[in-house]
Amino acid sequence: MAQHWREIKALRGKARGLHRTFADEPITWEILEEVVDFLLTKLRPKMKTMETGAGLSSVLFAEKQTEHLAITPSAVERERILKVCRDEKIGIAKLEFLLDRSENVLPRLSDNYRFDLVLIDGGHGFPTPFIDWYYASRHLNTGGYLIIDDINLWTGYTLYRFLNRHPHWQKVANFSWQAAVFRKINPAAGWEFEDWYHQPWLERLYPPAPLVRMTWAPLTGNTVWQKRLWRWLCDQMFRMTILHFFHHLIRRPILLVYTYAIKKVYLHTLHKLYLHVIREAFIQLNRLAFILLPSWGVKAYTYGRTLVWSINLPEWPGILRMWFWKCVPLWVRRENLRRMWNKRSGAQS
Repeated sequence: MAQHWREIKALRGKARGLHRTFADEPITWEILEEVVDFLLTKLRPKMKTMETGAGLSSVLFAEKQTEHLAITPSAVERERILKVCRDEKIGIAKLEFLLDRSENVLPRLSDNYRFDLVLIDGGHGFPTPFIDWYYASRHLNTGGYLIIDDINLWTGYTLYRFLNRHPHWQKVANFSWQAAVFRKINPAAGWEFEDWYHQPWLERLYPPAPLVRMTWAPLTGNTVWQKRLWRWLCDQMFRMTILHFFHHLIRRPILLVYTYAIKKVYLHTLHKLYLHVIREAFIQLNRLAFILLPSWGVKAYTYGRTLVWSINLPEWPGILRMWFWKCVPLWVRRENLRRMWNKRSGAQS
């Protein structure tokens, strides 16, 4: 394990500035150290590997002399990776690039491509990770590994939950709720068309997706009692404000003509203010829930004039783990993991 840590540090030093920020500043988007450690453990020369996206992992695959295919739309990134490999005297004869988006390449990929390991770390917007998994799994050998990066995002986490309950896939590892590794245990995975009732994760969600659903409707609904209650509240507010402070003016005959118009404008303004306050309250509540809990566990949304608050109970164990990993600083987690692995490697030696 200590040897792997030295290799990870050396690899980081080699692959600097492979990507660019929006301000065109050099940066390297790295995969987790745990994922690099897993790759260093599993990769062997002449293994057939594939990844969507390119970067530090591409240098690692080339260094381990696997027959690697990287799918990326950026020719500039490819040249930077090849330059790093040449400078470090890493062989690139088995490193192949396809310059296009993965959702365009994978559906047309020849059946002659067979892989022992697939890394999905390309586009994370919907539906790219699902397309990458669906078409890449067809080329993955039975017993091969599928690595999904950035499962902290909604797209990656949804794919993770789906595969975690699918009988054709076996979960190998979950790294800090940032990346996950699955193993293909059924040759039919990716080839056999399945409807929703053959997929345990979707079957579990049917018919009600959230098991606890609380619905709250504002007083401005269309039922008779809601209209009466809202009219009564508005009249009380009008008496406590306008009539209370300006009653001596409104009693004069010349101003009685304007009373009805003033009341209509007041009620319209009060109604708009009421809806705005309620809407802002739920927006702030949603933001607080997103900070403390993952957005897929607790949701507040609007359906017409109805505000719906839903909680998905089966996800609470995952919610608590995600809350822990969000609240604990990253450097604390890495230091604890590094201390644990160093202790384990020292005990083994």
